[in-house]
Amino acid sequence: MKRTISFLIAVYLYTASLHAQQKNVVIRISGNTGLSSLIFSRIENYGLKTIQDTLICVPGKQTVYKMTVRHPINVYVSYGVNKQCKLWITPGGGLDIDLAVTEPAFTGRDAMYAAYYQADKTFWLKINKEYHERNPEYDKGKQLYSDNYFKVEDSIITDRLAFLSNTFHLANDEEQRDFLQNETRELMYTSLFYKLAFSGAKLTRFSFYQAAYNIPKESTHLFSEKVVFNEPSLFLFTNYRRFAHLVALDITLDKIKRSGTPWSIERFIDTALQVIDAFAANPVVNRIWKVMLLDNVVEEIKQERKMHFVPKIQSVIAELNKHPDKELLIVKAKIDKIIHDKKFDTGSPAPDFTLKDASGKVYSLADFKGKKIYIDMGASWCGPCNAAIPSWNQLVEENNSNENLVFIAVSLDDKQDDWMKHMKQRNTKGLNLFAGGFSSSFAKDYEITAIPHYLLLDQSGKIIRYGAPSPESAEIRNALAK
Repeated sequence: MKRTISFLIAVYLYTASLHAQQKNVVIRISGNTGLSSLIFSRIENYGLKTIQDTLICVPGKQTVYKMTVRHPINVYVSYGVNKQCKLWITPGGGLDIDLAVTEPAFTGRDAMYAAYYQADKTFWLKINKEYHERNPEYDKGKQLYSDNYFKVEDSIITDRLAFLSNTFHLANDEEQRDFLQNETRELMYTSLFYKLAFSGAKLTRFSFYQAAYNIPKESTHLFSEKVVFNEPSLFLFTNYRRFAHLVALDITLDKIKRSGTPWSIERFIDTALQVIDAFAANPVVNRIWKVMLLDNVVEEIKQERKMHFVPKIQSVIAELNKHPDKELLIVKAKIDKIIHDKKFDTGSPAPDFTLKDASGKVYSLADFKGKKIYIDMGASWCGPCNAAIPSWNQLVEENNSNENLVFIAVSLDDKQDDWMKHMKQRNTKGLNLFAGGFSSSFAKDYEITAIPHYLLLDQSGKIIRYGAPSPESAEIRNALAK
């Protein structure tokens, strides 16, 4: 009983501290932009929900966006063709943006933060190019993700931290100092996330893991000693959430493997919850982390239609729902929607599409009537997508003589130039088509929010598997042979 009361008090106090700062802010877009509309987006509820608002632009008039801010938050303004401004909006702050110039110009209380994001992006592109031009061997073959590779990446992130520090070295109020601390942490955890995300990453290179499991100390990653797990505010940062999720995921899978017991969704969830309990003593952090875990599994259910996962997820939600909050209700609504949404069930007609190849030729779903279709959705920047390309190419070659099979590689790159360059470098086989980013009509119609994603359609354009097996698996070969 005491533990329950302590949990509720902790959640109440943390929530109250956020709401206490709640204030209205205004973002104004000016200049003769010639734009028909603008999209304002922000991530809320610890990454569980994305809010997008589309505003129609009226020639000669300002476009005004009003919102309520409980704590400093990133807001993204998308405009034109694949253009976006990243903003940092504070309670009671505000911003005027002129989009009529070559690069957006900012004025207002929150202008310095938007200007920093823009300058940092330019700085990062410059030094990233310079470092990798000087060290081309670290981008390919055995050097990729090696210690030497990460030395280059550490140099880049260290330079960005120095750029941030120099930009705000005269920070003269608490708000600016908070921004400096927040962005420092975001850059640190961005570095740590990518070090844990690559194939072959070692948890033993992280100080917290060495300490928790009494592992003999070996060399650790840069910033490893700064990792903490009991600070609720860190979960407001995208790459911290990703890092924390991978920590729980990797330790869970390692525990299951070492136990010698077969993997099951029940075993996975129960072990993961135990791992989170071991690292998260703070009740707010414990709750957020567990809800994040459930949300990631729900996303996997959605992407791959793993409906046999549903009962276990529902039972855990029911247990946590003894103390309901907005975040848990969001996850519950997502799983309820999946259960009732039959759009991507086996036998359902696949959404039509209109996509172009490199020469500009247009293809639609009807063009492949009478053929089984295997679709690979990826992007040039996606590591797992790139890792699967050799298996994809081999699978295409194995079926070259089968006229009843079509292999389509759909790019979700934002820029067509990135897709064209990547396609040539990787020699991606099959029919290569360009869809655009996650905001494209193709991604929206097929509800693609994560890649790689594979899709298998029958000869009449109906879904066989919405989340089809990957190209290296024996399962996909069996499905294509049927």
